[in-house]
Amino acid sequence: MKDSFVFYRSFMDSINTVPKLKDKYLLLESIIKLGLFSKNNDNIEENFITFSAKLEQKLSKNLHILGVFYAIKPQIIAN
Repeated sequence: MKDSFVFYRSFMDSINTVPKLKDKYLLLESIIKLGLFSKNNDNIEENFITFSAKLEQKLSKNLHILGVFYAIKPQIIAN
């Protein structure tokens, strides 16, 4: 587990395109979990992908929020 991650203004702009508050919360929670709780070790990208697959399955019921998550995920992985 990490203590912090980078959260950009563009992430918030993307989250704000989601109309339902419940869906915004689910998306924001998923982004935070990806940023903080994915394992941080030598094979970090593989861990992010495995961890994010579980989050993506949860988000897959709403393609809009899944699309926003997909747009944000690469930047979190890069950081």
